[in-house]
Parts: sequence; C-alpha cells; structure tokens
Amino acid sequence: MTSTSTMPDDSVVATAKPPLLTFCIMAFNQEQFVETAMRAVFAQTYKNLEIIVSDDGSSDGTMRRMEAVAATYEGPHRLVVRRSPTNRGVLHHLLDIAELASGSLLIVSAADDVSLPRRTEVMATAWSRQPYAAAFADYAVIDDIGTIIDDHYRFDDSGFSPQDYIPETKGINIHGASSVYDIEQLKALGRPRDDEMVLFEDTWLGLAFASMGARIAHVPDVLVQYRRHSGALTNFESAAGTDREAIERADREWQRRSAAFGTTLDSFRRWHGRQAEGEFPLSNRIDRDIAYFDRVGRWSDLSTSSRLMTFRFASRRWMKSAVGIRVLPMIARTRLQQLRQTSKAR
Repeated sequence: MTSTSTMPDDSVVATAKPPLLTFCIMAFNQEQFVETAMRAVFAQTYKNLEIIVSDDGSSDGTMRRMEAVAATYEGPHRLVVRRSPTNRGVLHHLLDIAELASGSLLIVSAADDVSLPRRTEVMATAWSRQPYAAAFADYAVIDDIGTIIDDHYRFDDSGFSPQDYIPETKGINIHGASSVYDIEQLKALGRPRDDEMVLFEDTWLGLAFASMGARIAHVPDVLVQYRRHSGALTNFESAAGTDREAIERADREWQRRSAAFGTTLDSFRRWHGRQAEGEFPLSNRIDRDIAYFDRVGRWSDLSTSSRLMTFRFASRRWMKSAVGIRVLPMIARTRLQQLRQTSKAR
C-alpha cells in the first residue's frame, strides 16, 4: 500500500499557474443532495479547475436542480453541466466524463457526498510528488442531514483485494467516493462493453489498474464527507432495525448489491480477457465469486436446496456468514416442522 500525507504549500499547487485539473460530480436521482455537492466543488481552493456536473439519466429533478445551481455560479472556473441520453451506469458515466475532460487529473465526487475545500490541492500535491494512475483519501461519514457519524474513516478493503485475483500485483482497492484518476491512464484502459451496467466502478478500475501494474495511492487525509443513507447503492450499512420489515429490506439490498457486484467482476473478467493473452491468473477464484454473487442476486427465486448450494461458492468467511444467517433459520424451521409432524403421527 502507498500512503502519503500531503501539505500543498511546497508543491505544484503553489506555482503561478498550476496544471488544469477536472473536478466532476456524478449524479443519479440525487436531487436532494446535489446542490450541497456543487457548492462544495465551487469552494475548492485549487486555482486552475474545470468543473463538470453530469447527470446519468435521472428520473427525478436532479438535472433541473443542477442547472439552477449552475446559473448562480460566478466563480473563475469553467463549468459544464451535461446529461447522459440514457442511464449508463457508474463506470460508463465516469468514462464518458473523462472523454470530455480537459484536465490532467479527474477528481470524482458523487452528488450525495461533500468534498472539503482542500481536496483538490492535497490530491494534486500527492500526484506532483509521485504520479499515480488512481488515488483515494480517507473520509468522514455523515448521515442524510449532514451530521457527522465518524470524523475519520479509513476505507475497509479487507473483504476483497486485487491480490485475490492477480497475485503478483501490489495494487490496492480504490474507494470511489474519494477517488482521483490520471485521465490519460484512465482513458488508456478502454471500456467494458456498452451492454454491461457496471455500478461498482471503483472495484472494476482498481482491478484493471492492478492488472496493468499501475500505481494506486492512498492519501490518509480526510478530504470527503461520505454520506451514508438508504438510497446509496454502495452503502452496505444502511438497513437498520430488527423488525421483519427492516430485515426484508436489508435482504433486498443484499441481493441488489450482490447482483451489481457480480456483474462488476464478470465485466472485469471479460475486459481482462480482451486485454491479456492466456488464462486469467486465478480464473477459478473469480469464477467462483461471480457464481456466488449471481446466486445471491437471485436469492428470492432460489429453491431451498439451491440456497444451501450457495455455500459451495462462498470463498470467504463473510460470504459464508451472510448466507448462513439466512439459511440456518430456514433449516431450523424445516426441522421443527418435521418434528411436529412426527409427534402428531405418534
């Protein structure tokens, strides 16, 4: 892992005209939060910035809100507001923005998160001292109304690692909410197929960069307020409560996110097959994980025996636990019914 604490005073950002960088906000059905995200980008202390605010085909009023906020902007930076003609998914949306960007780096923000004023400066400093293909920072966690839940959170990448599939790499996972990319290296990766809806872009890009031997950096400064709320796709801790409704809601989210993660892994595997010659380094491992997430994504439609078979594809302890807490009560209920029937027969 590469971690570098940065201070911008002796770096490229202190020069007369620092390099042009692009800051993008990626929005999808986030009308409630997008203005706060935009105001945070307008307040960046970096002096040479291009701002792209992009809506990925929202069905709510996100685009109208973006345009209204943009109309009030009187700052020094070039501001572009755009909309995808159709919903592209996070990765395609990001790559579409990269094609439009004029800067050397692409600083990424979701429309429900808040970037702190020094974010661009700090990440530009890290890049000027030791260039990277991708980087991410630490963050604070906030709730729907902006209350701080955790003032310094380090992205937990213990569940997955690029080394799981690419053993020779020194790459690390990327946290999308605080991510920054070298635009030329990002565009050089190419794209997944147009029909692949990749929602976990940070996982896909982290694996792709790791497979290419590119440098991924971690900057341990808190530079983003990451909003944890029920509408966020990648929020795995949003379902609270122990009542039946909350449990059912958590199960639906577990299935939805698992399906999206399986699609992400499958898309990366296909991309890697087009880029590299020979077999994927650990094809059995990634195929097994893809099968696991596919089954979990279809959990509601699986028979009892198929749910039990999912254990065979669970390659990690947390995968087994996620299945176990759902399967074991079902087994217990079935056994209890059998005992009752036996008792009645007597």
